[in-house]
Formats: sequence, C-alpha cells, structure tokens
Amino acid sequence: MNATREKQLQEKIQFYETVLNNILNGAMITDPEGKVIFFSESYGRFLGVDPQKQIGLHTTEVVENSRMHIVAQTGIPEINNAQRIMGHDMVVQRIPIKTCCWLWALDLRKTVFSIFTPSSLSFMSQQF
Repeated sequence: MNATREKQLQEKIQFYETVLNNILNGAMITDPEGKVIFFSESYGRFLGVDPQKQIGLHTTEVVENSRMHIVAQTGIPEINNAQRIMGHDMVVQRIPIKTCCWLWALDLRKTVFSIFTPSSLSFMSQQF
C-alpha cells in the first residue's frame, strides 16, 4: 500500500472514531470473539472507566450482562432490548456488522427511566 493511501485510510478511521465518540449514547464494537475493539468516550464516562483500557478485553469483563459476544457469533441483531447496567435500565441495540470475512458487533445504548413500555421508549429516553 502506498503512503498516500495509508494516510487516507488512517484519516478515515480517525473520522469514524470521532463520530462514534461524539454520539451521546455509549458505543462499543467487538470482534467476532467478543473482544472489545472500540469503546466510546461517552460510554467510558458513564461506566467510570478509561475507554482505551477496555480495548482487548472480552465484553463480559467490561459490561455486566453483556450479550455482544452472542450477537457476534450468531449474527442475529438484538434491537431495543432492556439491559440493567450499574443500576440503570438501558435500551440496547446490538447490531451484527458483516464484512466479507468477519462478523462484528456494535452496541449502542440509552439510559431510560426505570418504568417504561415499548411504545414510550423514545419519549422517555435520557442521554447520559
């Protein structure tokens, strides 16, 4: 790969990481085995952890009740599922991302009030 192409790819990666870090909802991406390859700054603030130190850990070591490794293995998305993390009820989106050779998993979450119904989730969501 030539230097210009490598620089373009690095800039693209930096751009995507900046976008993910600026989403107020937490975001985590795992590899097919469930190892964290990206952990957003907002998610780190919510959990009180250093996002960079989560890289390489298994998702179950980072987030209680995680199912990211299961989504990465099965390829079946889990949309608007309830999950309790650190005493907070969350609505999570676990989305498999298929590429030519791998199945990745993306986890987006929102803090919601303790009592909710599926029809009112969008009105009750609270950014963290």
